[in-house]
Amino acid sequence: YAKTALGLSLNSEYEDFIYLTRAFRQSGYINFLVCLYSFCSSFVLSLFLKLDKTTRWFALFFTSIAVGFATKEWNAIINVATQSISRHLPADTPILGLAQRFGSS
Repeated sequence: YAKTALGLSLNSEYEDFIYLTRAFRQSGYINFLVCLYSFCSSFVLSLFLKLDKTTRWFALFFTSIAVGFATKEWNAIINVATQSISRHLPADTPILGLAQRFGSS
């Protein structure tokens, strides 16, 4: 709908649509972060539970390090996006606080 409004030069309708649907985008962003970190935790724990006693500790160690590096990269991307987007949003926007809580390194 937003692209259609822009294509038809309905700029005020586009802005209304974006404003009225911001809660859905914020919720989607939060859910994306929860899913991303939940998947990583689930992956590490699944390896730990499926491997034998000797191998599980090595797998836990190495996959935890790999997940740690991956989350560090994700947090860097989240911080860059938050900083660039936050300049254009009101200070009381809930997503800014949440992104800073989840994405801060």
